[in-house]
Amino acid sequence: MKNGLSLDLSKVQPYASLAELDKMEGMVNFAHNTVHEGTGAGSDFLGWLDLPVNYDKEEFARIKVAANKIKENSDVLIVIGIGGSYLGARAAIEGLTNNFYNMLPNNARKTPKVFFVGNNISSTYISDLFEAIEGLDVSVNVISKSGTTLEPAITFRTLKVLLEENGKHKDWACTEEMMSLTKDGKALYLHCLPADITGVSCEEGEVDATVFDRYRVPLYKEASYKPYVIAAMIFLSKFKNPVETLKELERKGTDRVQP
Repeated sequence: MKNGLSLDLSKVQPYASLAELDKMEGMVNFAHNTVHEGTGAGSDFLGWLDLPVNYDKEEFARIKVAANKIKENSDVLIVIGIGGSYLGARAAIEGLTNNFYNMLPNNARKTPKVFFVGNNISSTYISDLFEAIEGLDVSVNVISKSGTTLEPAITFRTLKVLLEENGKHKDWACTEEMMSLTKDGKALYLHCLPADITGVSCEEGEVDATVFDRYRVPLYKEASYKPYVIAAMIFLSKFKNPVETLKELERKGTDRVQP
């Protein structure tokens, strides 16, 4: 603002006289100077004073890279923290999104669902969370200054065990080694698109890039049949005698039929 801020004390005077306020001026100036000069206790935590003009731009760039990776690879983001460690993230997310963000369909959200945990010691809460994220790709953000606070520590260690266990089960990937076990090593790889391709769309996917590329054309041709399959399923569900109906359509030269 051009003229800065102005302070109207007229409504305060019934409760505090101007003389009393004048006596506070020295204390207010001292507090102000202590904060802005960084001479008081906790001066290492005053970075917010210069926001959003002065900040660690390299760290911010790393955060954006991590955020894009989570957005691309995860169905769910779990934020572990308690008190101020997680309330900032929660306030920003809830303030900028729909009140029922996690209930929106993927095409409306366009980002992972976000769950907050580690702010209590309820085993039921953690168990319910595990049930809710079963079968989903999960990223975890741990916010803890000391790493020793009980609630986040319990949750993090529980999730760590779960993620480490999941990391052991990667034998589902279609690799060159697996394909070599087929007849003459020439089995046709087919997969409903899109596929998670190792080294292309993700770091560790469900098929090696070389396997996918070798059968790209037949795979795409197979995928192109999907509309016909869907149309056939709809047709079968709408008509009791599909064979006779098709013959009648062919005899009349009709392209469409109404149920």
